[in-house]
Amino acid sequence: MARESVCYCNKSKSDLEKFDYDLIVLGGGSGGLSAAKEAADLGAKVAIFDCCANAGDFPKKIMHQAALFGEAIQESTDKLGGQYIGFLKRKPISFDGKITDSRFSGWQIEADIQHNWRSLENVVQKYVKTVKCALKAELARRKIVHFPTSGSFKDPHTILPAKSGHKEVTGKLILIALEAREQYPDIPGDVQLGITTEDLFSREKSPGKTLIIGAGCMGLECAGFLNGLGYNVTVMNRSAMALKRLDRSMASHVVAEMEQRGVKFLSECQAKSITKSPDSERLQCTWVDGENQQVAEDFDTVLFAIGRKTSLTNLNLEKASVRDFNADSGHIQTMNEQTNVPHIFAVGDVLHDKPQMASIALQAGKLLSRRLFACSREHMDYEIFGFVLFTPLEYGAV
Repeated sequence: MARESVCYCNKSKSDLEKFDYDLIVLGGGSGGLSAAKEAADLGAKVAIFDCCANAGDFPKKIMHQAALFGEAIQESTDKLGGQYIGFLKRKPISFDGKITDSRFSGWQIEADIQHNWRSLENVVQKYVKTVKCALKAELARRKIVHFPTSGSFKDPHTILPAKSGHKEVTGKLILIALEAREQYPDIPGDVQLGITTEDLFSREKSPGKTLIIGAGCMGLECAGFLNGLGYNVTVMNRSAMALKRLDRSMASHVVAEMEQRGVKFLSECQAKSITKSPDSERLQCTWVDGENQQVAEDFDTVLFAIGRKTSLTNLNLEKASVRDFNADSGHIQTMNEQTNVPHIFAVGDVLHDKPQMASIALQAGKLLSRRLFACSREHMDYEIFGFVLFTPLEYGAV
C-alpha cells in the first residue's frame, strides 16, 4: 500500500516556521533541480546543495550533430567533388531546413575536409558555461538558495554542509537527488590511464584511435559520433549482445548499421589491464576474448562506458533514520519516492530499480513537488516512458 505524502499546503505557518526551509534538496540531478524549481514556483522556501549545473545530454547531442554534419558533407563531396568543397568555403549550408556553419561543428574545409576536435570541444564547453550561467540566474529568480557544496544529515531535519564557512540548516522536507557518476572496471591502469564518457566532453586532445569498453546506450552513442567525426572506434562488450535492454531485433539492426559505418565490435571480451605501450605513446589494452585467448592492442584513448552509480557514503543516512538503502549499489528503496522516514524523499539516479534517465527524473521531481506543495495526487509512471538513442541512427521507442 502506498505511503501518503506529507502535504505542505495542509500545514500551519507556525509549524513550518520551525525550520529554515520548506524543502532542502541534496544533489543537483535533473530530478532535484526540477523538484526545487517547481516547489519554489508553488511558494515554498527552497535550498539546494551540490548543484553542479550539469548540461545533461546536450554535449553528446552537439557531438552527434557534428558527426551527422560531417557525414552529410562527405556524402555530398563524394558526389560533387571539388566543386562542392568550393561552395562550402563560400557560405554555410542548410541541412533539414537549418543553416549550419561548418566551423561550429569543428569541420575545416580547405583543400580537403578535416575535423578539428579542439574547435568542437570549445563549442561544447562554451555551451556548458552558458547552461551554468542560465541556471544560476534561474535559481536566483526563484529565490532558491544554492549551497555550492555537498551536505549530509546531522539528524532527520538538519543538514551539515561539507565545506567550512556554511552553517547547518534545517528543512521541513528533505529530497535526496544525487547524480550517478560513471564507473571504472577496477582493473590495473583504469583510473590512471582510462577516461569515462564524462571526461570525453571536456577532453582537449583529439581521442584518435579509441577503444570503448561497454556496449550500452552511452557507449554506442559515443562510438557513433566518434566514428562519424572520422576516428577509428572499437567497442568491447563482456556479453554476446549489445544494448541488452533494447528490443533484440532493433539492437541487432543498430549494431549492423554501426558496423557498416566502420565501427568494430568485440563481443564476449573481458578487459584485464591498461598500460602505456612500450613502443609508442599509445595505451595498450589487454583482454581475454571469448575463446579464453589473451589479446593486446594499442589505442590512443580507452573510454569506459560500463554504467553509473551514486555514492551514498557521505550522506549519513543512518543519522536521519533512513533504513532501506544499499550503500554498495547506491540505491534507496522508496514508495512513490518516499523513504521509510515520512518527510525524506528520493528521486532520480538514487532510486532502486528505476530507469536512470534524465527525462524521467525531471518529470518525477516535478510531480513530487506538486504532491508536496499543491496537494496533487498524480504519481510518476515508471513503466511507460519514452526512450531515444543516437548511434548516429536515431531510434525512439516507448
